[in-house]
Amino acid sequence: MAVKQTIAIVGNKNKYCMEMMQYLVNEGYPLLYILCEEDESATFIQQIMLDHQNADIEILKCPKEACWEADIVMIFNQNRIGSADFIHQILDFTTQKILAAIVTDSDIWQKEEDFRSQLQNHLPHTHIVSVYVEGNENEEIRIQGQNEEALGVIAEIFKNLENKIQI
Repeated sequence: MAVKQTIAIVGNKNKYCMEMMQYLVNEGYPLLYILCEEDESATFIQQIMLDHQNADIEILKCPKEACWEADIVMIFNQNRIGSADFIHQILDFTTQKILAAIVTDSDIWQKEEDFRSQLQNHLPHTHIVSVYVEGNENEEIRIQGQNEEALGVIAEIFKNLENKIQI
């Protein structure tokens, strides 16, 4: 059995982030949750850990440490994605890693190419992948990026997602 890649989660208390974490735990991914200031998600994460005794979840306050330890970084918090402070914190720790920006807002997705390009300019040695999840009865997931290997890795993570998460 192949070892699952460790995923750092920059989340927030939105329903999709929480459901995605449940999915990743069920799929056996080790998770590093980056606790943002005044984040109310810690209670939910502790509940996941109680519900899934074998869950490999660590809560960290330092984005640098989480990005250093992770193979993949997933950002669900749109406010953090474009934050110059956050980008500066992770710049040296995401080199040659995959950064997946998970978007559930169609307005943000419409500007996705410009957004991904700007993010890539700030993080030139990171493989940026944008994932748009449109929640409805037939959940649609769109993945875009420049690096084929990174696209394949993210597609593999999301392949079993259909009908497992309802937004």
